[in-house]
Amino acid sequence: MFKSRSRAADERRILDYLDGRQTLSESPISLATKLAVDLRTTRTVLDRLVEAGLLRRRTFADIEPMYFRNPRSPSTRVDTPPDAA
Repeated sequence: MFKSRSRAADERRILDYLDGRQTLSESPISLATKLAVDLRTTRTVLDRLVEAGLLRRRTFADIEPMYFRNPRSPSTRVDTPPDAA
């Protein structure tokens, strides 16, 4: 459905959206639908941010995993050095 856009463009769209939010509570499906991006790319980006310690992932037995960030979490901006504030 969204194959005409590149994976890099989808990743940038996801990161831009996440960086503009103080808090986050999303499933990959809802985020992919909201941003009109590829679901697989959305899951990959979210999991990468979990590995980097920028998001938390919570799994459930009966629904999709949810990804969380609270207002004290660092930015998801991967192109900004941590000390550039």
